Amino acid sequence: MTLTLYLLRHAKAVVADGKTLDFDRPLAERGRREAAELAVLMAERSHAPDRVLCSSSLRTRETLGPLLSAWPADSSIAIARGLYNAKVDDLLALVRGQQADVRSLMLVGHNPGIEQLARTLAGSGDEPTLRRLRDHYPPAGLAIFEFDLPSWDDVQPGTGRLSAFETPRG
Repeated sequence: MTLTLYLLRHAKAVVADGKTLDFDRPLAERGRREAAELAVLMAERSHAPDRVLCSSSLRTRETLGPLLSAWPADSSIAIARGLYNAKVDDLLALVRGQQADVRSLMLVGHNPGIEQLARTLAGSGDEPTLRRLRDHYPPAGLAIFEFDLPSWDDVQPGTGRLSAFETPRG
């Protein structure tokens, strides 16, 4: 049985100005274009997670917004404060904690956690794509992993096959 994991780093946010809390930083205009382009790309490629866990920060929620139109109405969406600045072990625990009926999961979060989780899970895949993932995980970067495992509990470092690494231009 194949499980699919989508790891999305939020799109480009406005630069911290010292007045706005990091948690409340919105997307920059470029980030809005990236999120819209990613929504089109996901719809064209039929990427539709069963369940989405999104950080509660403003920039992650704004990244998620355009994507909703690319998915079926029955996708389960949860906003989770615990994804904000989550460490790789916390993210891996969220993945492992998914129910058996969830066959595809998306995490919408932040670096360095999302990038570190992607690097941790990448065990195989197209070598040029793996190299791109390891070299740079830009804003709005979307890594897609497949696991030939019976349950999310079985996900371990190195067990993922990187099937795609999408990076919209914005």
